[in-house]
Amino acid sequence: MRGPWVFVLGLLGLLGLFVFWKELPDLKRYLRMRRM
Repeated sequence: MRGPWVFVLGLLGLLGLFVFWKELPDLKRYLRMRRM
């Protein structure tokens, strides 16, 4: 019963990590610009 849910949660986690890594450079640039 918990098999599909574990798979779905893992997939969502991987997707979130992928988006986070893609947006990381923009976040750093935004923080650097805000500090100045």
